[in-house]
Order: sequence, then structure tokens, then C-alpha cells
Amino acid sequence: PRTLAVVGCGGLGLSCIAIAKAVNQHGKVFAVDVSETALQRAREAGADGVVLDAGESVHEAVERLTGGRGADLCVEASGAASGPATAVLCAARGGRVVQVGLPIGGEDPRVPMGAVVG
Repeated sequence: PRTLAVVGCGGLGLSCIAIAKAVNQHGKVFAVDVSETALQRAREAGADGVVLDAGESVHEAVERLTGGRGADLCVEASGAASGPATAVLCAARGGRVVQVGLPIGGEDPRVPMGAVVG
């Protein structure tokens, strides 16, 4: 993929960023997280751009970073209940979403199915 968005920059997300940069040196990798500290670590791991998930429309920010398309591949690594929806909305039309974070306890994730099939 030319563009990758990683939602959640804990250990798993940072590993995804580092691996993506190592194997696809020409692609762009973007990181999304609720923590400035996590986003700083994402920059250190090689992220080309970061999005703070704090009120701003995350998918609109990812679209701006990707020239209006959205990411070719989104990896959801946060484990947050909102993570799967964020990943789906950040994906380009025809893009792929990989769910690797596992929401544990609390509220069940909700995925906007219109965005999945539309």
C-alpha cells in the first residue's frame, strides 16, 4: 500500500509503524492516537504524520494527509471501542482495514457499516 494509517500507538501500533517503514520505504505511514506522548513515539518509530484524536474529525485529518483519498490500509491497534470505526472511516474507498487491537471489557465496538460497503 502507498499509505497506511495506524490507529493506536501503544506497543502493537508502534511495531506496525516500524515494520511498515522497514518493508515499504516509499509508502507513507500515519499514526492516530489520543495521546501526544504516544504520537511522539510514533514519530520516533518513523511515522510520516500524526493525528491527535481529540475532537477533530480524525478521518478528515487522515484524508488531508493522504491527498483526499484516505489510507490504502488501516491497522486498528488501539483496542478501544471506538477504534474499529475510526479505522474504517480513515480507509480509502476500496481500502483495507485490519483489526489487531482487541477491545476488552466496557462497551462493544460499533462499526459504521455504510462506510464498510459504500
